[in-house]
Amino acid sequence: MAAYWSGPLLVLGLLILQSPSWAVQGDDAPPPVFFFGDSILDVGNNNYLDTQAKVNVTPYGIDFPGGRPTGRFTNGLNIADFLAMEVGLKRSPPAFLSLVGRDFHKRVFQGVNFASGGSGILEKTGSIFGQNLPLSLQIFQFTTVYNNCTIRVGEAQAQAMLANSLFFISTGSNDIMQNFNPSNPPTSDQKDELVATLASTYKAHLQELYNIGARKFAILGLSKIGCIPSQRWQNETGGCMEELNDVALRFDNVMENVMCQLSSELSGMKYSFYVGFDVFLDGFAEMEIACCGSGKFNGEAPCSPKASSLCAERRDYYYWDAYHPTQTTARMVVDVMYNGSPQYVVPINFKQLWMS
Repeated sequence: MAAYWSGPLLVLGLLILQSPSWAVQGDDAPPPVFFFGDSILDVGNNNYLDTQAKVNVTPYGIDFPGGRPTGRFTNGLNIADFLAMEVGLKRSPPAFLSLVGRDFHKRVFQGVNFASGGSGILEKTGSIFGQNLPLSLQIFQFTTVYNNCTIRVGEAQAQAMLANSLFFISTGSNDIMQNFNPSNPPTSDQKDELVATLASTYKAHLQELYNIGARKFAILGLSKIGCIPSQRWQNETGGCMEELNDVALRFDNVMENVMCQLSSELSGMKYSFYVGFDVFLDGFAEMEIACCGSGKFNGEAPCSPKASSLCAERRDYYYWDAYHPTQTTARMVVDVMYNGSPQYVVPINFKQLWMS
């Protein structure tokens, strides 16, 4: 793996040592935000990897400023962008792997996005697509950035910065989907075994971030992944894959308990958990068919420049492609995450976490 990410670490280290850091920004500056996880939050890291999970082609980005593909797995801005906007940033901080040769010192005080499409909690997740950045590697990249920051401003200031930072994490859906065979669904015991493995590994990753200095965790729970177009078309009835939804619900329930446990064990840790499984967003004319793709529900083949059909009214569609929401959906989901009631975000919403 070193062949495709060791370079940025060296450059980032040199730039931090030579330049002002986030720790010396004004009192009115937004808090640094750090994103970890999968394609829901990826803003271009996969552009720099040898992977099939790459979307730096049209019509991706058709509604992004300038109408250009950026590596976001949607038609415009994604959930990371809208979350960053809520705390005062223009959009998500840049992708970690995009920072080579750029003015990192002018950007890092806003945070960094480490998310990678196709990745997951487990090391093997996403390997079917080629190279990827599993959660463990994303945390290692973050550690390197942080260690270089301490050299520049000292450990006390660096720790103070982390204590005020927000850590957004979305992961788990790829781990579940890549371990699910629709023709041979797992038994209840097998579901519990998979969920237990994912939860214990996820917990260890969160503890590692805490040990580095993270204190405010915003965790995105899973939605009904059995209803996305890539899964729906495989059901003879055209309905949701309820067995897959069941695994996702079990995962969310266990992770909700894990977060509560961690917050009681780790001094100063605060969290907000988005219970996405129960959220229903109204106002979409089309909730089943993807805007871009081909085959049943536009979910059988990827969205591509030539082979796909593309809907005309993207704001009317819940799903952009076989796996991901449209920009409109992302904006609405973030509104629930940030301002939602305890029915959907527990024990506090993302805004309350930021202000705490």
